[in-house]
Amino acid sequence: MAAGSVAPSAASSQGGVAVRVAVRGLPPEGPVACLFGRKRAPASRAGPAQVLCRVPAGAVGFVPVALEVRPPRAPRAQPCRPRARSGDGPASEGPCGAAPLRRSAAQPHADPAWVRQVEGLPEIATGLVFQYVDPPALHSVVPSSGPASGGTQVLVAGSGLDVVAPACLFGPLGAAAARVVSSTQVACMTPAAAAPGAVQLWLRHGPAGGGQGDLSASGLEFLFYPATAVASL
Repeated sequence: MAAGSVAPSAASSQGGVAVRVAVRGLPPEGPVACLFGRKRAPASRAGPAQVLCRVPAGAVGFVPVALEVRPPRAPRAQPCRPRARSGDGPASEGPCGAAPLRRSAAQPHADPAWVRQVEGLPEIATGLVFQYVDPPALHSVVPSSGPASGGTQVLVAGSGLDVVAPACLFGPLGAAAARVVSSTQVACMTPAAAAPGAVQLWLRHGPAGGGQGDLSASGLEFLFYPATAVASL
């Protein structure tokens, strides 16, 4: 039985997509990392039982998801210093015989059977899985041109297009929200272009700013023509 959830639970094999992993009994302190199979990815805490991490690149297929928890760092011990002399008497000693501070181990998981040692670190086997899929591929765009004033609806055809939070990228013009029609089609509206010319059209998927792993495996050419011109048939 799964201990929580991973969302999204599938993404491109290129990696780079941000995912949220939730598990019960997560130790409240100490740095954490996500493990996708045997690949480690840095993570940050997003709540008492949630972490955020970015998926590394991987082979198409399913991999187990685990969390690695390191013990929190212990405060640095202060050096012993003798107390100042009092009058002509000898210097009195400070409290230098105190026991050194010990690093506190991370709290155990709520279910000890889910925790195993990996390289001396506690690993939480969540029971969750993540799926690597082929990145979206673009095959055609209709129409393949439009006025530089923008506002042209285009239909992009390809494979693997039923993705999370899709957006069309028209070269350097920024992202335009896309609507998934099916696993082979998405629709979007062209933005305005400062000048006529050809740009590369890509499909971005997943949260904004996810890196190269969020882009389609290929791009298409789209031509912006002057707004006053008449499109040729």
